[in-house]
Amino acid sequence: MSKFDFIDKIKRILSKEDPNQIKSISCNFDILNKENQDFTYTNLINYWKTQTDKEDELYQEYNNINNFESDKGIGVVSLFYFKDNKKFLAIGKQGKDLFHFDLKCPQYQKVLSNAITSDNEIFVLTYWIL
Repeated sequence: MSKFDFIDKIKRILSKEDPNQIKSISCNFDILNKENQDFTYTNLINYWKTQTDKEDELYQEYNNINNFESDKGIGVVSLFYFKDNKKFLAIGKQGKDLFHFDLKCPQYQKVLSNAITSDNEIFVLTYWIL
């Protein structure tokens, strides 16, 4: 399956299915450079690269995806969303392929932006890929 076919498959799942899990996590990017601790997807990725606390809930979300293994064609994708962002960061894995891309998801964007109470809050929507 090409990457474009796979992204289309993810988009179909998002448009037809409800997430298997939704959670809110409070972020603390204090391990990043003090001049650049804004709550952006670039900083989120940098946070995952530098985080060493295995008990950190945000790190665990990424680690669960990265360590996911299945040879049965099953996969997992999580959408990460900061308040008032125009796009979601999608991180997932199917087979041995880890992927990430940004996408628009208007059916959740407005609702989640209204539900988020602080700038350092991120919502994580997780879907199984079958």
